[in-house]
Amino acid sequence: MLLALIVALPLHGAWRLFGRKSPWPPRFLGLVARIVGARARVVGTLLRHDVVFVSNHLSWIDILLLSGATGSAFVAKSELRSAPLVGWLCTLNHTIFVSRADRMAVTAQIAQIRDALAADWPVTLFPEGTTGDGVTLLPSRPRCSPRSTRPRRA
Repeated sequence: MLLALIVALPLHGAWRLFGRKSPWPPRFLGLVARIVGARARVVGTLLRHDVVFVSNHLSWIDILLLSGATGSAFVAKSELRSAPLVGWLCTLNHTIFVSRADRMAVTAQIAQIRDALAADWPVTLFPEGTTGDGVTLLPSRPRCSPRSTRPRRA
């Protein structure tokens, strides 16, 4: 994996130096998926732009497979940005970081997703908002709690 990173980083830098959209972060992630033994199987027409993928999130391998197969950027919790190495790799892959705690930032976060799509990046989001045990699917995270959706009495 380290060798793959050492090869991909200079290639990514060269693409960015000439102002081009770099294919290397998703290629790196796809290669890491293969290194850990995962293989993607695409059924149907592969979309590489003007698309939002909504996927269940069983493990971190999902990210490797989806990015490697589609070139997708991801919507991720803002805390991930500060994770050593992983946060940096996320920024190279155009991850859109969202704050779960800041409900007032939703409009700006939607604008970030819109901007990524306008720049021809496919975007993937995981509605359950976290990884599970790798076997069981978790329920999707609701936008707000059931208590807050009840009408208030005067």
